[in-house]
Amino acid sequence: MRRWLIALFIALYSILPGVAYAQSSPTIDTLEIDLWPEYDRPDVLVIYRMALSSSTSLPVEMTLRLPRQAGAPYNLAYQDVDGLLYNLDYTTQVEGDWQAISFTTPSLSLQIEYYDPGMERQEGQRSFEYRWPGDYTAHSVNVQVQKPLTAANLQIVPDMGDGEAGPNGLEFHQKSIGEVEAGTSFTIRFSYDKSDDSLAPGVVAVQPDQPITPDTAGRTTFSEVLPWILGMVGVLLIGGGAFWYWQASRDLPEERKRLRHLPAATRPSPGGEEGGEVYCAQCGRRAERGDVYCRACGAKLRYE
Repeated sequence: MRRWLIALFIALYSILPGVAYAQSSPTIDTLEIDLWPEYDRPDVLVIYRMALSSSTSLPVEMTLRLPRQAGAPYNLAYQDVDGLLYNLDYTTQVEGDWQAISFTTPSLSLQIEYYDPGMERQEGQRSFEYRWPGDYTAHSVNVQVQKPLTAANLQIVPDMGDGEAGPNGLEFHQKSIGEVEAGTSFTIRFSYDKSDDSLAPGVVAVQPDQPITPDTAGRTTFSEVLPWILGMVGVLLIGGGAFWYWQASRDLPEERKRLRHLPAATRPSPGGEEGGEVYCAQCGRRAERGDVYCRACGAKLRYE
């Protein structure tokens, strides 16, 4: 029995590390890499659309390396069962020329976007080199390069053949790389001629046509809105005072309110007359016969 338990322990010890490695190193089933130079920014927009292997145990932790000069990813999201993309939290760590992006995904479908500022410009010619870092094994890799607006003489290495018109009117070049093992990298280089800084049709970076100053048309200063603020404060104060006066009049003793609104002909007769009654003009309390001062507030009684 003891020998059997020892053998079982050794077998589990040898199996568990392999399971842990499989969970921490998922396999990418399909990977689409889009390279869009000067699309909505002067940089190169890099987009990863990846689907993990169906055998991946979720959730799974992953770490992808992006060029250090690119900074944080513009977008890191997973696709849920509803088909929509949801942002993922991540941490970053610099590793030489790379920046490692670590995250945990609850889905097999991911999309990562970042802008690479590594485009070289020299006398109207652009050139760029992309490198896949080889963090994970990808069974099927496809690369697509979008030709910028007004670009000419596009050269891509490796060659991607003739381009095709895309839905936005731009020209796309595609190439299937096939399977790429973990630890294996590949590069895509392209260059083209372009003498202006135009972006894709309908995707124009918003920039002010002149410096924004206090004299810029449409700009509102505090001195211009101050009279409106003071006017609103005045209205609130007047309304508040009127409400307080109305509320205070409602809180008067019922007897006093009745007395104040009685016409002179119907007011009670002086306290000195037989059967007459008199009320305090200050608090409205009824006086007793012969009183000179009010027994409640001390005010001198008035007899007509």
